[in-house]
Parts: sequence; C-alpha cells; structure tokens
Amino acid sequence: MSRTIMASIFASFLCLLPASTIEGTHADQVAVGEETFTLNLSGGLDLEKFAAEFARMTKRRIFFDHRRVQNKRITGFGEMTFKVSDAERVFRNILFINDMAVLEMGDLDLRMLRIEDIHNSQILKQSAKAITLDELARNSYASEIVAVVVPVKFTPVDKIQRAINNLMQDHRSGFVHPLQSAKAVVVTSFGGRVRNIVKLIAMIDEQAALNPPVPMSPENAPKESKSSTGK
Repeated sequence: MSRTIMASIFASFLCLLPASTIEGTHADQVAVGEETFTLNLSGGLDLEKFAAEFARMTKRRIFFDHRRVQNKRITGFGEMTFKVSDAERVFRNILFINDMAVLEMGDLDLRMLRIEDIHNSQILKQSAKAITLDELARNSYASEIVAVVVPVKFTPVDKIQRAINNLMQDHRSGFVHPLQSAKAVVVTSFGGRVRNIVKLIAMIDEQAALNPPVPMSPENAPKESKSSTGK
C-alpha cells in the first residue's frame, strides 16, 4: 500500500514518505507489509514538532519541560530511511546526538517517555535501566541510561572508581560506585559510554594481574624510630 505521510505541521521541517515513493531507497529489503520512511534532517527541526510526529508514529506519549529544553532544535544534514518498527530507536538516537535523553517514565503499559537535556537534568541517573553484562554485549543501548555491575578481580574498587570518575566530565549522566564487599563497581551512564568503561576496567584489571604488588620482605620493612625518651 502506497500512501504519503506528511504532517502539515512539518511542512517546512520534516518530510516522512514511504520509501517506495523515494528514488534510491531500499524498500525491497524490508519485510512485506511494513512501511519505511525517509527523514530529511537538513535545515534543522523544531523539537516540539519532531516529538509530536514520532509520538504519532510510535504510539508513545512524549513529555518535556519547556523550561529545560527551551529553544532546542534538532540539527543535522542528510536523510535517514527507517522502518516503522525502528522509529523509536531512530528518535532516541537523534535526540542523544543533540544532547537530549529519552527516559521511560510511569507505568510501562502507559508507554510514556520524557525528554531531558543531558546537561541540566537532575533525574538521569535515577532513571537508569539495570542490565547485565550479557545484555550490554547483545544490545546497543547507545542512547539509553543504563546501570551494570562490573566484577573486579585484581584492582581495589576504590581505585577503579577514582580512575573512571576522573574521565567522566558530566556526572549528571554517569558515575561509578564501588561495592567493596562484592568486589565490583556499578557503572551508570549511556550504553555506549558504559561499554567503553567496561572495556577500560577490564584493561586496568588485566594490568593489575600482570603486575601484582611485591610483598615487602622483613629486611625492607621500615624501622621503628626510637622515641625521644629512648624507650
């Protein structure tokens, strides 16, 4: 079925058309019965209109505080072709590239999302999705805030915390918390950053295993100094 989807509110901002009507797209590679759309990013997109169109496409309810994302625009160049089933992933990633996060809010069956500015939001970390290392390896989570427990074998967890936190410029969206008794750290940030941090922790721990601390021999132990009384 061929139909043109162009919301009037997007007349000068966004063009969404079935891929079968656009020269050079690959609609024949998509499952039969699923429409594809082309998103034209050139010229910039108004956030409110952008969110409204994707809310319609994904059947999501999307919220944001005008005071926190005031004058935000989606900027970029070029076109993207995607399936309806990928619309939410496209929406999340485009906003992430433009320094905005999309958070799951409320009951899951209500399908509500909230847009937050990464640089001034106060609720990013507490909205993190808890996942396992296996889930992180299988899925991207590039534009989602996630939290994962990373075991550490050879390095003190407080040293891991200091090393990684020093690399994180924006602590609103990410941090590392040590779990001394579990010999592990909790890493919270966007999925792509968490994946890099997990790799870095593994490299640090591997180096610690290759260079274990040398036990101090009795003859090299520091001598106790005598007190001024001579005792």
